[in-house]
Amino acid sequence: MGSWAKGAHFTTHFQDIEGFPMATKRDVFVRLGSWATSIPVLSAELKPLGVYFR
Repeated sequence: MGSWAKGAHFTTHFQDIEGFPMATKRDVFVRLGSWATSIPVLSAELKPLGVYFR
């Protein structure tokens, strides 16, 4: 990817996991300058089970 490849990231579907709000869905769209387009590049859903501290 070149330096021109930039996306507009949007996170949704927040879930409270052990007191921390975590976004479980991320959508990335093509960005033209400072404008986000409606062209999707990536859609990912995460299903975290917990937060563990060492």
